[in-house]
Amino acid sequence: DRKAMESALRASEERFRAIMEHAADAIVIADRKAVVEANPQASVLTGYPHDELIGMPLDRLMAPGDLAKQPFRFSR
Repeated sequence: DRKAMESALRASEERFRAIMEHAADAIVIADRKAVVEANPQASVLTGYPHDELIGMPLDRLMAPGDLAKQPFRFSR
């Protein structure tokens, strides 16, 4: 049933948003190039306002050389 699926999707999105907003840890979501989303704790930890974090290259948030060592997996 389409309505049930839409309702389940909305509930899932609300849970995800609540986790992002209230997590005690910094959470940063990035694509291959830059930050696409970050929670409030990411701003606290990095000192960058949220609007500056979005679009920021990952190498600006990590120590030199650390980005190459990370076992990131990206899907298309």
